[in-house]
Amino acid sequence: MGHPKAKTLPESAASATDSKIKDYFMKFDTNRDGKLSKQELKMAFRGLGSRAPWLRALLVISRMDENRDGYISDHELNKLVEFIHQRGYNFNFTA
Repeated sequence: MGHPKAKTLPESAASATDSKIKDYFMKFDTNRDGKLSKQELKMAFRGLGSRAPWLRALLVISRMDENRDGYISDHELNKLVEFIHQRGYNFNFTA
C-alpha cells in the first residue's frame, strides 16, 4: 500500500516541524479533550489523502496508545510524529 499524498504541493514530513505536525492532528480534536480518538485520527488521515484512513487510525491506536485508553494523548502524539516522519507523509500546511 502506498503512502498518502496531499492534494496540492506538499511539504514533506522530513522538512515539516514536529509542532506543525502536532498542530495538524490536534485540529481534528473535535471535542477539545486534548486527545485524539480513532474517529478523529481517521479524519486527519483522510485529510492527508490516505486511501484507507480507518486502517491508519487503527494502526496508530494499536501501536501508539501506551495506556490502552483508546486515545492518543499528548505524550503519545510524539510517537505519532515519529511515525509520520518514518512514513514520509506529505502535508499542505496552508490548506
